[in-house]
Amino acid sequence: MRFLGCGLALTIALGAVALAHANDVRLPLFHGEWALNGEHCGKGYGRGVAEDQFIEIGRGSFRMYESVCRITQVRKLSQTDWSTVLDCQSEGEVVTQGWSIKKHSPYRFTVLNGAGGGREYRLCR
Repeated sequence: MRFLGCGLALTIALGAVALAHANDVRLPLFHGEWALNGEHCGKGYGRGVAEDQFIEIGRGSFRMYESVCRITQVRKLSQTDWSTVLDCQSEGEVVTQGWSIKKHSPYRFTVLNGAGGGREYRLCR
């Protein structure tokens, strides 16, 4: 009985660690469509929007031009600066990318390095 209780406690503790890790990979950005300017909102890549001008953010993921990325690590560097690691699948290959992101407001962020580096994205409404 004592072994069963220890096993249950370990399972609960590991579950809490897994949950905490899942929460850690969320960037403080709204889910939805983000674009360099309002003209690109609602169009997506299939309708004439060029590479790196449009990003879709989901729970733990980024979708960009010909790439789907899973957020595998997020680190808060300051109130506005974040570092993230993405595993991106593009054209059948998986590539790991490091991005630095500066959050200006809930509706605006800049990718400092990585795909679209130096560009400011705004939330489409």
